Amino acid sequence: MKNYKLIEEKYLDNEQSDALVYQHKKTKAQIFVMKNDDENKVFGIGFRTPPKKSDGVCHIIEHCVLNGSKKYRTKEPFMDMIKGSLYTFLNAMTYPDKTIYPVASRNDKDFKNLTDLYLDAVFNPRVLEEEKIFRQEGWRYNLEDGKLTYKGVVYNEMRGSMSSQETQVFKNTNAELFPDTIYGLNSGGDPYVIPELTYEQFKEYYSEFYHPSNSYIFLYGNMDHEAYLEYIDKEYLSNYKFRYVNSTLHYQKHFDAVKDNVKYINTARETKPNEAFVSYSAIIGKGNDSKDRIISNILSSALIDNESSSLRQKLLSSGMLDVVFSASTTNLEATFSIIAKNINPKDKDVFVQLIEEELYNISKVGIDKDLILTELNAYKYDLREKGNSATKGMVYFTNALDSWLYDKSPIEAIDINDDLQFIEDNIENGIFEKFIEERILASKNKSIVTHIPQKGLNEEKDAQLQQSLDEKLASLSEEEKKDLENFRIEMETFQNRKNTEEEKATIPMLSKEDVNTQIERIDREVEDRDNYTLLKHNLPTSGIDYISLAFNIDHISSPEDIKYLSLLCSILTMIDTKNYHYSDLNKYIYLNTDGISFSIAQYRDDKADKIYRKLMVTTKTFSENISNATDILAEIIHNTIFENKKRIKEIISMINAGNEMNLLHMGHVYMMNRAASNHIEYLKYNELVKGIDFYLFVKELNENMPDDILTKLEEIFHKAFSSNKLIVDLASTFENKKVLENSIDHLVSTLDDTVYEESPFEFTPEAIKEGFATTADVNYVSYGNKLSEEFTGKYIVLNNLVSNEFLYREIRAKGGAYGAGMTTNQVGSFATYSYRDPNLEKTLQTYNGIPNFLEETQITDEDLLPLIIGAVGKLDPPKTERAKAAFDLSFYIGHREYEEIDDLIKNALESDIETLKSKATILKEAIETASLAVLGNSQLINDKKDIFDRIIEL
Repeated sequence: MKNYKLIEEKYLDNEQSDALVYQHKKTKAQIFVMKNDDENKVFGIGFRTPPKKSDGVCHIIEHCVLNGSKKYRTKEPFMDMIKGSLYTFLNAMTYPDKTIYPVASRNDKDFKNLTDLYLDAVFNPRVLEEEKIFRQEGWRYNLEDGKLTYKGVVYNEMRGSMSSQETQVFKNTNAELFPDTIYGLNSGGDPYVIPELTYEQFKEYYSEFYHPSNSYIFLYGNMDHEAYLEYIDKEYLSNYKFRYVNSTLHYQKHFDAVKDNVKYINTARETKPNEAFVSYSAIIGKGNDSKDRIISNILSSALIDNESSSLRQKLLSSGMLDVVFSASTTNLEATFSIIAKNINPKDKDVFVQLIEEELYNISKVGIDKDLILTELNAYKYDLREKGNSATKGMVYFTNALDSWLYDKSPIEAIDINDDLQFIEDNIENGIFEKFIEERILASKNKSIVTHIPQKGLNEEKDAQLQQSLDEKLASLSEEEKKDLENFRIEMETFQNRKNTEEEKATIPMLSKEDVNTQIERIDREVEDRDNYTLLKHNLPTSGIDYISLAFNIDHISSPEDIKYLSLLCSILTMIDTKNYHYSDLNKYIYLNTDGISFSIAQYRDDKADKIYRKLMVTTKTFSENISNATDILAEIIHNTIFENKKRIKEIISMINAGNEMNLLHMGHVYMMNRAASNHIEYLKYNELVKGIDFYLFVKELNENMPDDILTKLEEIFHKAFSSNKLIVDLASTFENKKVLENSIDHLVSTLDDTVYEESPFEFTPEAIKEGFATTADVNYVSYGNKLSEEFTGKYIVLNNLVSNEFLYREIRAKGGAYGAGMTTNQVGSFATYSYRDPNLEKTLQTYNGIPNFLEETQITDEDLLPLIIGAVGKLDPPKTERAKAAFDLSFYIGHREYEEIDDLIKNALESDIETLKSKATILKEAIETASLAVLGNSQLINDKKDIFDRIIEL
């Protein structure tokens, strides 16, 4: 370790880790190590990357460097590792001021391979010598059939990202609040600015910022960190000298006056005057000050998002808006940002006045102390659960950068116990009131933006863009046109080129011996109590008790009742009970638990060919609060009242707004489930619970709420909580066993014990082709069906083969979509998907070509090996303690054995190319009789209406 200087060392009790901060002597690269016994090891490298404009250069570099490097010579080593690694995390992310490349694996050999691949990618990328990588991932001209257009993965990804009205509002808000700094730019790339980026500018930016002197290197877990650091020095850092990299981040200049502006956002439909957004935002603190950051986060959550907030209640009860939510950020500077949705622009001044009057009142009368304690409680749960992630090191890496990136110790952002205690000790001393008064009310560093939807705004931009492309094409000589045509052909040749044996040999391989053929067993203890079944999982839960109640709902089976039950799950805890106003109930919940969740789950019993449907009630609480936690559960289950129709309408508006946001961010998930649900009962039920059926149900309720909605909700409520067939699952250290079990016994003893007759869920398969028209500028395209044979482990390998050897190349690399794939699974479903896809018909043609690809593939069994390993690695992912208990509960309810997963692994490991090729007939049948679901651009879908049996405007 002679080439590193130890800067700081500290043992972190809560994280059970030795934290060490180093500096590389030669380059001054910064290194942060967290040593512990976690086998799920994490490596990350990041760079401070301030964008100079919204051309997406940071984002495009993130994509491009993973497409080949000095050591790893295949076309896309990143994808080769995705195919054949046992990774538990593998990605790269662009933020407003940084770009990071984290990987994780429990396998030592795999972890070393991934670490070296990422290091070579960021320091020696092939894109610096191969422009076609930039043109594939970033943007390129595409001349085809006499028409000039733009293509590119990032280009289309950002067209999809910017389709969401909320994303447009966030970007506009930040642009107004940070007009002089990078935080007002779009680091992901504005699709109308991305084509301004040249290859030369791309290389210049890379050379300027991708240097060890501007790097942040992170190691976490059970490893010989000194050996890793010596390797990193020898192979990479020692090849560089120190260089001053001007990546300094600047604070926003103070405003002379509060800004008040109007911006327009795109929508595909005519809107009413009251469908605008208004944002109220202020810069309130320094992101590199731990106390500032925590106070800013607490204030945003407590005042904007918390249902007990007087500010939130006043805004919602004003009648001038439907939804209010936070858009606060904590980068170099922390912000406080309130967004109103579905508001008339003429009410903007009243909206602002209401906010400032209530903030003034809070600052003078005093903030609700219980409200602050609920937020501090959430921090305490987060610290005990290590971010509630099975890949804890990933959470620590991103958290560390909250201070590290801004020239503070990385330990400062992780070891926050003292800061939390200081804040808690000073609640009574007016720390929050002073913050509100000085940082929000008295500040001029504020912006108010009215965001007005304008139908066809992007269509106008696209028409202007196409006109400029047409003019460019018209101005070209025949030779220049021929050059463009030749370039398109060269790109296709480049994308279709197969890796040579020499190139493939540069990718490190795992063997079948590296794969665990038995998944982790989770011990359970089962007790048949007087009127319920108790499952106990003794796990190291850090003093947190996890409680899950599984209520039988097999008697609730009509589509309408299922949708109302799903709605009920979102409403419970948010309306009054006999003893609590909903705002007091909310505080009571979060002072004693980390929240209570109601959801619907299905558990398959393949042996009995049966599906068990449960209403799941879950919570977690510190062991000392268990009695209060079960009392709260009893209050909700017994005493919820359905009288406040206005409050129900507020909640439905919130659910609808959340559904609208999720739709464009997870469009491929919605479409896969929708298409396959026409053929599979399990998925059809899911459609009613959380799919497009539920989306349309909530949308209709939001527009036309029926008079009898309170009656319907109450009827479902009274049928949902019988102790008959109740299963309770506990995950705990059981140090407070007697109190815990007595509390559960008491809760169950108060429940209704009505025995309901099971009512079958009626399902009739049918193939249907549906288009869902939205404001999106891109598409999400899916086929779905039921496999005509039993699912086996070989299908897991088949998914990997088709997705990564065919669909990725054709739909993503060549077609410009952000993602694509094929899935089959244990419910017997077959589905394809594309994500942020500029195409429709070409994508369908590609799907139709899957059987032909399989029949003609020249892949060898040697080439298949990494695809096998990568596929089986996903069958036993790392789990949190809570997730372990939930996983085992699903096996108990479904009468399943762990050996079933072991058998899938063994069956997958036995895969050979001839067996997989023989599946072409099965897939051909599935495709020919499949349902189609497409979510996408309204104009495109309506232009292609002959493809669909029906089109639904969303």
